[in-house]
Amino acid sequence: MNLQRFVLTAALVLGFMTACASDSGEDAVGTVLTEADSTNEVSLSAGEEFVVRLGSNPSTGYQWEIAEMSVPDIAEFQLRSYEDADNTEVVGAAGFEVFTFEAGSSGAGILRLEYVRSFEELPVPDRVVEYIIRIDGAAWPPLRDTSEVRPLATATAPTSPANEPGGDVIDVSMLVPGEVLPEATVRGAVVWHRGRARLCELLLESFPAQCGGTWVVIANPDRLTVEMDSAGDVRWTPSHVEIAGRFDGERFIVDFNDETIKPTPADVGLVDAFVVLAANPASDTVNAVAFAETVMLGLGPDIMRTVDHDGLADAAMWSIAREEFRGYAGPFSALDLVSEPFAVTLCAHARCVAPPEPAPDGLEDHRRVSMQPTTATSCLGWWTIDFFIDDAGQIEAVTLDLFGP
Repeated sequence: MNLQRFVLTAALVLGFMTACASDSGEDAVGTVLTEADSTNEVSLSAGEEFVVRLGSNPSTGYQWEIAEMSVPDIAEFQLRSYEDADNTEVVGAAGFEVFTFEAGSSGAGILRLEYVRSFEELPVPDRVVEYIIRIDGAAWPPLRDTSEVRPLATATAPTSPANEPGGDVIDVSMLVPGEVLPEATVRGAVVWHRGRARLCELLLESFPAQCGGTWVVIANPDRLTVEMDSAGDVRWTPSHVEIAGRFDGERFIVDFNDETIKPTPADVGLVDAFVVLAANPASDTVNAVAFAETVMLGLGPDIMRTVDHDGLADAAMWSIAREEFRGYAGPFSALDLVSEPFAVTLCAHARCVAPPEPAPDGLEDHRRVSMQPTTATSCLGWWTIDFFIDDAGQIEAVTLDLFGP
């Protein structure tokens, strides 16, 4: 990663975070957020009014829509209006869509808006903004009280296989953010769109289906065995289903089998060996990692090159000479990205506040082990290195990713 580019971008972000004032001079409005503030953490007081002001042109058919609030009551929508940029009063002239919100009483969450043609059958956003809203200095990511969580090994085993009805069934609307359920069978409808799967209280009458009512993210949707209908890149269950798993206070995790969702000692050992390799690329450090005879290297879901096992001892072979990726300047190397402290996770994962990326083509069935930082204070400090492992336990691909809205 180009360090100078990163530092410059971070400095600009800090500038926006400390000076969220409108360029139009409407100081009385309070905090005004623009596209330039996207991905920033925004500190507000409970009940404070704030505005999101985004460039728009009605003549294109696009308009901004509130796509998501990761914590439903983090803000209350108040008013939507339109400002003519040049006061021309010409129908269809470019201007600004203005959304007025009132901050909630407490907590932290994500506010996401998308610039879409809502009349299209499968609207694809042309632009996206996301803001991390923090009320009265609430922690981000939110802190969870796990003192009451029982280890899964001591929990009562289910009487029926995962993903099948059994035992006490609760509705998804009964899941309380921040409250952990180490085992549960939850009833809801599944909607899987653009890499994000949700367990929804309601299935809206639209085509393709949309999620309605209360919902939670499904952390590992690849474990689902329910039948789904599909249209384009949207998949959904035609009716409500009952899925066994656990709720970590934020996400629903499919399957009681702890090994499917928790890294094993071997997974942690693999990542630790890679950290040693990153610090000192050499034949002995490469041989200490379970690489296949050839290894694919990639950026996000795109494979960029294939390197022989022995070639991995040369740091230059890890460098991907791409001018730009996610707004960062290249070249890019997984070895340069490694820093501590980090966490080891399994399966698909969110890209900071963005939906998960799919696995590269041909690697969808591989086991994914990932390392991500645990102390990133903003999305600009987030990164991940994903290892795709075959049935023999060998790494066939290593990809790196950075946050980009």
